[in-house]
Amino acid sequence: MRCGMEGSRLTLFWGLMLGLSCLRPATAEICTPGIDIGNDIGQFKQLENCTVVEGYLQILLIGDKNNNLNPDVFRTLRFPKLTMITDYLLLFRVSGLDSLSTLFPNLSVIRGRNLFYNYALVIFEMTSLKDIGLYNLRNITRGSIRIEKNPELCYLDSIDWSLIMDAEFNNYIAGNKQSKECSDVCPGIMENSPLCRKTMFNNNYNYRCWNSNHCQKECPEKCGRRACTAEGECCHPQCLGSCTRPGSDAACAACVHYFYEGHCVADCPPGTYKFEGWRCISKDVCSQVHVPDFDTFVIHGGECLSECPSGYTRSAANSMMCKACDGLCDKVCEGKNIDSMDAAQSLKGCTVIKGELQINIRRGHNIVAELESFTGLIQRVTGFVRIAHSHTLSSLAFLRSLRYIDGESLSEELYAFSAFDNQQLQYLWDWKQHNLTIKTGRL
Repeated sequence: MRCGMEGSRLTLFWGLMLGLSCLRPATAEICTPGIDIGNDIGQFKQLENCTVVEGYLQILLIGDKNNNLNPDVFRTLRFPKLTMITDYLLLFRVSGLDSLSTLFPNLSVIRGRNLFYNYALVIFEMTSLKDIGLYNLRNITRGSIRIEKNPELCYLDSIDWSLIMDAEFNNYIAGNKQSKECSDVCPGIMENSPLCRKTMFNNNYNYRCWNSNHCQKECPEKCGRRACTAEGECCHPQCLGSCTRPGSDAACAACVHYFYEGHCVADCPPGTYKFEGWRCISKDVCSQVHVPDFDTFVIHGGECLSECPSGYTRSAANSMMCKACDGLCDKVCEGKNIDSMDAAQSLKGCTVIKGELQINIRRGHNIVAELESFTGLIQRVTGFVRIAHSHTLSSLAFLRSLRYIDGESLSEELYAFSAFDNQQLQYLWDWKQHNLTIKTGRL
């Protein structure tokens, strides 16, 4: 269930701590570069003191049919400090876990900066899970959810995902316990005094809750798109998810833009640099960040990056600064089968594909625009280009810079470029402005 992310994962010196005073005391910690909890329940200790998981959180393969864990074991595990995951949350085949409400009572934001395929939240084949229970989850910034093959999972029809995310129509929820077999009862219903609000979602006007103990929280209309406290008071405009005090940029669960010295800010102040899409760090901190098998990070365009962007190279060996290339500055990447946005991310900045470029994306929204941000600089493919079964593509504008297909390898030993069974594809390019040269093979 694990897929490759863009480049190598970040490795930060464990000494790099950040006291997020707006969320928790000085013991709070950024845990990076993503956390894998698998096979052994003792690995949950990695989450102790984590306020932010800077990367992904994967919990998988704990217990099985011959080694079922008692749900009481999980009820002793509690990580109330965790408020944000910057990439995605994945749960797969964890036996005995019946709810996430005790594990992550204050998880408020999943940013989806890097996705598991197209998903920011994946819950798959969780045989014991009865409800999701993430009652403080207020925002999934990017990506969709996939909740599939969880035979005991209820309280799915009682969640209004449109309150949490903008692309809820890309969600995939299937193969779970049938609604008619669930007895979803939101708080107060049994006492004829409903405590939860009703909303319209998927043509279903209903009370909204995570389980029988927790309503789904919805901010008052007066807050607009702003977050709010548990009591419904509007947060500062820079807050994301929720806050502990209304109107304060120092009391946010997470930040709309960037976090700096205990405050949420619209941009990083002079002398600091954007890092991992959510916080501001100094040049000194940036110099201590390392990627295995690569040089130190660089500073460019106000950001601390793992490498110089396309069109730029380091100004000198071991330098943290970038300079514009003298002429063409290629970034050569290996051939790729793009079957998700996650796979496409690995091609960001690539100008030459060494091998084949195959695209097969069956689901998604605004696919062309997002693909363009990852593949828009590709100028040459040494093998072939094959686009098939990508039912949401309307054009190939995302390959706006493609000029040469060498055809060193061919699809079906014949085609250098092929596009078929793409139901919404209306046109390739504006041929008056797009010259494509194929060295070997057919179109």
